[in-house]
Amino acid sequence: MQSLIEELLNDNEGYNEARSNQNIIVYAKIGSILMPNLLIIKASIQLGSEFEMKDVAEVLVNPEQRESWDSSLVESHTLRVFNKNLLTKKYVVKIPIPLFQDREYVEKQIVFSSDDNIFIYISSVDDLIEPLKTNLTRARTIISGTKLTQKDKNIQLQAISQMDTKLPFPPTFVINKMVNVLEKFRVDFINKLKSINS
Repeated sequence: MQSLIEELLNDNEGYNEARSNQNIIVYAKIGSILMPNLLIIKASIQLGSEFEMKDVAEVLVNPEQRESWDSSLVESHTLRVFNKNLLTKKYVVKIPIPLFQDREYVEKQIVFSSDDNIFIYISSVDDLIEPLKTNLTRARTIISGTKLTQKDKNIQLQAISQMDTKLPFPPTFVINKMVNVLEKFRVDFINKLKSINS
């Protein structure tokens, strides 16, 4: 899992790039080694030096905490905990585009550490684990990988995500939307971390 996440993060071929500011960079393209015809998004977010990396990881991976601060989510909760590093979860994401339904995801999440970095691996599970009970659209995560690193006390979040959102938009459209979404995500995330440390 680590090698796959790092391979996707280090692949720079064919991406469009949109820089929000010095703290966020977003890239997008069609296709990866896993799925050649779906959009893949890569992002780099600088979180600063005020926080402990373990706190950053905990706020990021806890589904119940996530719902309390991430304004892009309608709901988020744990389905089953297998151990401290492996769980299944369900969440609903707001689609910030008129006329499109919110998207529901059911996923497994694996958290592990390596070489002083923290990795988060996420992918969809079989729909039989949690059948769709609403009129929402069930989206699928081919892969979502996050790497948290700390250098000179500054924490960087690098993420890669390839999903079948069932939304018919080109990379250039998505990338500009994602810049706005991640700007708000970064503000919400940092405010939550500050509230923990206050």
